[in-house]
Amino acid sequence: MLGPLVVRRGDVPVAVSQPRLRALLGLLAVQPGQVVPREELVDVLWGERPPDSCLALVHTYVAQLRGLLEPARQRRTVSHVLVRVPRGYLLELDSDQLDVWS
Repeated sequence: MLGPLVVRRGDVPVAVSQPRLRALLGLLAVQPGQVVPREELVDVLWGERPPDSCLALVHTYVAQLRGLLEPARQRRTVSHVLVRVPRGYLLELDSDQLDVWS
């Protein structure tokens, strides 16, 4: 958990270079399979002074992450990796897809 955030699709590294995307993915990855409420996402991404557009920006960042994690998924179809639930989002991974379980 203290190492670098590395994303791979098979053996191919996937660049997640934007800091807020990395923070969002990191937060979801340390709580795999658990709902992370939107309020927690906003707090981690912006702290005490989030912009008025913070919820729209969360949706934008989630869409960008989905594009990196599931590039073959058609837009506006259900994601099976980064899942939206009524209160927030969760990262749905198998145990062999996340080294924190190793």
